[in-house]
Amino acid sequence: MENLPAELHISHLAHEKKLIYIYDNTHEQQIVLAPAATVLQGITVKARGSNQSAYRLVKRAGQKLAHTQSQTKYGKAFYRQKSKRGNHFTEIFELFYDVKYSPDGISDWAVQEGRYAFGNDTQFDIFLYNKNFTLLSRMFTVSQPDTESYLVPIHTDTRKYFDLKLEETLKLEDRYLAKIKFTPKPGINTPAAHGELYIDINTYQVFRVQGTFSNPAPDIIGFSDSKSSWQNYNLTFHISFREAHSNGELLMDYIQIDHEFDYFFHKQRIGKVSTTSMLTFYEHYTPVKNKNLGGAINYSTSDAEVIDGIGYNAAFWDQNPIVKRTPLEEALIKDFELNQAFGTVFMNNEEEVVLRPDTKNSAMTKEIVATYESHHKDTTRQKILLALDKMQYEPGEYIQFAAYVLDRLTLKPLLFGSRLKVQLVDHQGTAIYSQQYDINRGLTYGSMSLPTSLLSGEYQVRAFTNISDKVAFETSIGIDYQPRKNMPDFIDQRMQSTDSLVFEYYPESGLLLQGMPNQVVVMVKTPAGSPVQGNWLLADSFGTILRQVSTDRLGIGKFELLPAPDTSYYFTDMHFSDKWAINGVEKTGLLLHIGDDRINSLYVEVLQHPALTRKIYLLSSSYGKVYRAEEILLSGRQNSFDIPLQHLRPGVNALVATDQSGNVLAKRSFFVKPEELSISLISAEYKSRGSKRIALQFLVTNPEGKVVKAKLNLTVSTINRQNTSPDIRKNIF
Repeated sequence: MENLPAELHISHLAHEKKLIYIYDNTHEQQIVLAPAATVLQGITVKARGSNQSAYRLVKRAGQKLAHTQSQTKYGKAFYRQKSKRGNHFTEIFELFYDVKYSPDGISDWAVQEGRYAFGNDTQFDIFLYNKNFTLLSRMFTVSQPDTESYLVPIHTDTRKYFDLKLEETLKLEDRYLAKIKFTPKPGINTPAAHGELYIDINTYQVFRVQGTFSNPAPDIIGFSDSKSSWQNYNLTFHISFREAHSNGELLMDYIQIDHEFDYFFHKQRIGKVSTTSMLTFYEHYTPVKNKNLGGAINYSTSDAEVIDGIGYNAAFWDQNPIVKRTPLEEALIKDFELNQAFGTVFMNNEEEVVLRPDTKNSAMTKEIVATYESHHKDTTRQKILLALDKMQYEPGEYIQFAAYVLDRLTLKPLLFGSRLKVQLVDHQGTAIYSQQYDINRGLTYGSMSLPTSLLSGEYQVRAFTNISDKVAFETSIGIDYQPRKNMPDFIDQRMQSTDSLVFEYYPESGLLLQGMPNQVVVMVKTPAGSPVQGNWLLADSFGTILRQVSTDRLGIGKFELLPAPDTSYYFTDMHFSDKWAINGVEKTGLLLHIGDDRINSLYVEVLQHPALTRKIYLLSSSYGKVYRAEEILLSGRQNSFDIPLQHLRPGVNALVATDQSGNVLAKRSFFVKPEELSISLISAEYKSRGSKRIALQFLVTNPEGKVVKAKLNLTVSTINRQNTSPDIRKNIF
């Protein structure tokens, strides 16, 4: 606590509240809460006994849960997990989660921040760590999940598997809770829990469930090797809800999972191993709209597989008021920090937690980053965009354009650099026309008169400022002698002689690799650059037609190709009158595939041929500056994982794979969409009667519904409001 003296209100389910005063931090206080059990006078027990009432309550609670599965809520939770062997701590995890849950349990989550540490336990040369213990907090639900691995009492066939006993009824403020004891029936071979349920006798809401699995253990937990075994296994779980003070709704309070066992290696007892975890909710919120968080559970991926290259953020943890520790935990964490044992946490390819010790600051990684940045880092401050009036021209025409000159980092108008240089460049790289334009606060307009002597073909329009000769903008245009009156913006295949077409290929990962699936974009155009729409046949050197590929009005089509050894490929038209070869198939190499269809992460797939076991470095960069670096051990032909979006820069990025010498093996560009804000206009009023000034009031919230500060640009339409609506808010977009 920051300020003393202070008073604390302490409460717990089935106990009376207690108020205590803390005057200083020199003494420890032991707090005992009095039981709050109250026997109800109004309960009538049927002739067959209270056990029948227990079965009835459990059945109604199960029906209630089934009907409320869609009643999702959102909250922020802090997770702490500690493991030890005997009295020696072997690992600790601390994570902040964004959680989606229902009255039955957690349905979705995403890691916001996380860290972990492993102790260097070398006794017996054994490293026994939890692979993905975090999953248990999400897997255990109040009612029976869709599994045959274990049994819990809120089940569609409770009478078959469990004996129930209504032990007492407790008063919790204005609620009355039935405390029901459950035990597995004799002869049940499936691991079944024994413990207690707390159910509201009027609403049938489940306030708390606590259960224990003893030998045999559920088969969702086990060792990854055949040399290890256990005895005297126990797993205990607690799922608890609390009542919201504002509206009486049930909010998830905490989930606690503990297990312990005697660990044997090669049939030799190593010692008692225990793990305790607590997921505690510290905030509940209502988002603007329902959102997906972490996605599906992946049971096979370890909590120690992928590096989070941003490093361990000690300041975040030291200054966070949520992270409260006992003196023992404080000493443990300090010990891990001194040994630089902490790494950071993120997600695997199913958006579950995985981790690996941080290596971004390792000497080898620093050398790789420095080598890459020395060759690729863009030191220019300018970002230029030319908006052309069209992409096809005739000699003698004017190119009309608007130019925007921005600061590359802030995307604000660049105030220095007073002249914009625009060039027309031919296919040999020679600037055949150049002109300069004044820039006014990052904006200029202009036109270029194309020489009448220009030959048909494809040309480049380039732009840069007087502060740097480095080209900051480049695009292709087509010049064509043919009259274009009443001509479409594209050429239909049937209108063009096939012997003059140009086929360009753009593999997804920059190269075509033998034996690997390659996504390829094909662009078909005339020598003058006009796109060609049509249908084409993809064939191999043995004359086998593989598929038909269509190009659209932009001349663009896409296809997948799996190159085989000693085989070449080509395109032909539907009449087999001409061929266009696909060149550049490599026999060895590495591919990067990126998927952007996930909510919180960037899916990355690394394919290599031949299938080697080797180390590569994966760099996330923007304009040549590296913002995160990861050391990846490739094994086999295909490796995949996810990078969390919260650790990537918004905007255009490049994912670069290098070898241990810093040589670039593959490179892919990707775009990170900035966090979306919700902007609502609350009021729009004239400052005073007869005034032309209008006061606007906006509400800006983040995706979680929280109010945030923001700098906004406002555009107001010039629509005649008398013809639309007298409400000015209708004319704001």
